[in-house]
Amino acid sequence: TLWPKEFHFEAIPELFGKYDFVKLYANTFFNCAGVIAFSVVVNGLMGYALSKMHVKGGKIVFLVILSTYMLPTTVCMVPIYKNIIKFPVLGLNLLNTNWPMWLMAGANAYYVIIFKSFFDDIPSSILEAGELDGCSNINLFTKIVLPLSKPIISTMIILSFSGAWGDFFWPYMVLKKPEIQTVMVRIYA
Repeated sequence: TLWPKEFHFEAIPELFGKYDFVKLYANTFFNCAGVIAFSVVVNGLMGYALSKMHVKGGKIVFLVILSTYMLPTTVCMVPIYKNIIKFPVLGLNLLNTNWPMWLMAGANAYYVIIFKSFFDDIPSSILEAGELDGCSNINLFTKIVLPLSKPIISTMIILSFSGAWGDFFWPYMVLKKPEIQTVMVRIYA
């Protein structure tokens, strides 16, 4: 029937006890927290560097970031997975850790472009005044740009959280141990 004849609320604690959803939600929140941190910090710094620091070769880097949109996601899956199994820098195996999801969140071209376009709208005169007062690039970013960037940071936190919470593919591919899997993966299992 469309509407149940009886409700069995006693099954809810049984279900949570059998599958330990508290641990699954904790794993998912832990993964989301890392994704948010990497999304905001790494992509924010990259957007700031491309927008305001005028680094040598910055336009080429930005064109490379834009060109990644021409690649379908499926083309990149096998090379990314191979690098997860044997991380190129240190030769580490990153399976059964959250690091692959966090590192991929820190390399999100869409977020870099959004941060860059937001930072482009911040008047350069404010930053020049900070430079005249003796601020370094990091101080300019932390003391002037970040307080002005609360709207975009809030937006990125929301986008990162909703993306990480609903992500199924990469947690399914990377997190093989049931005790570290996220809610989405365990529901599927």
